[in-house]
Amino acid sequence: MKPARPVRHGLWWQELPLWRLHAWRPLLGVLIASLVLVWAADQLLLARRSAAERERMGQVLEQLDNTFQSLTLRSEAVGALVMLGLNEPLLKQMVLRAPGLRAEDAHGRLRVPRERFALDSIYLLDAEGRVVVHDTQGQSAVGRDLQNQPYVQQALKGVVSAYAAVGRNTPERWLYLSAPIYQGGEPGSPVIGTVLFRMPFQKADDALSFSGQDAVLLTPDGVAFAATRPEWVFALAGSVTQQRVQTLPGREQFGRQFTNGVASRLPFDIQREGAEFEGKTHLLVHRALEWNDPGGPWQLLMLQSVDALVSPAERIALALSLWLVLMAGGVAGLMAWQQR
Repeated sequence: MKPARPVRHGLWWQELPLWRLHAWRPLLGVLIASLVLVWAADQLLLARRSAAERERMGQVLEQLDNTFQSLTLRSEAVGALVMLGLNEPLLKQMVLRAPGLRAEDAHGRLRVPRERFALDSIYLLDAEGRVVVHDTQGQSAVGRDLQNQPYVQQALKGVVSAYAAVGRNTPERWLYLSAPIYQGGEPGSPVIGTVLFRMPFQKADDALSFSGQDAVLLTPDGVAFAATRPEWVFALAGSVTQQRVQTLPGREQFGRQFTNGVASRLPFDIQREGAEFEGKTHLLVHRALEWNDPGGPWQLLMLQSVDALVSPAERIALALSLWLVLMAGGVAGLMAWQQR
């Protein structure tokens, strides 16, 4: 006759050694501790990779800043622009409206830098900010009043500056370089006018695209003048209110873009170090771009998805591996302790 099996008075898992030795509380502690350590290790991994990525993004933005400056304030074109304002007696006489001079006399001198630097236009303005002569195609702009344009105001103060704006009659975006025309051959002499270069914005767009990441060029007013994502161009950073939109067309920087009073918003807060959009967390890095704009510095922004640093699958695999190791070590330690 087989001996009777002992009657169980609890659940099957209560018969396990660790449970019978009243180790379930320490086992629960091991479980909680292992989960906390796994979470901390995951956060540490993410923080280290984020810090390394921020440093790399900062270097990319520095290179991008240098590229923008090489297209504008540190370009050969600006060197030629400054020289025109210093050393060209004919142009000085033109902006002073000396009698006997014709626009054709200046065209020959302006055509050389225009063709050399692939410029769209070169303008000469008098001390009142009015166009005296220009070398360009299309309808005449002689007599046009540009005194309210920031780049003209800066030039009349003796400051070389760069600016970006939408064309007056077309939706095209342009880069503007301006420099003072001095009465004498030295920068300390009185300013009598402005010489202005206008060039296509395409090279600036290309520079953003070559960065290989989501990037934005932001005006001092918080408008995305350029972006690697077309839907972000002319979107506003921060809150979008009717009053704010209505004040933007006053500077004519954006052409007719906001004449209907409607504007979109960038899908992230530029004041933070991180951005949440499209269901993902992104790193956000800023760099000021100094163009001597009286409105303040422009901003270069760059974003990178955290998932690109460490994928969810990699994070889960690493977390699971670490958790198994911690649990195995914890359980082995408990059993050794119980058997003493």
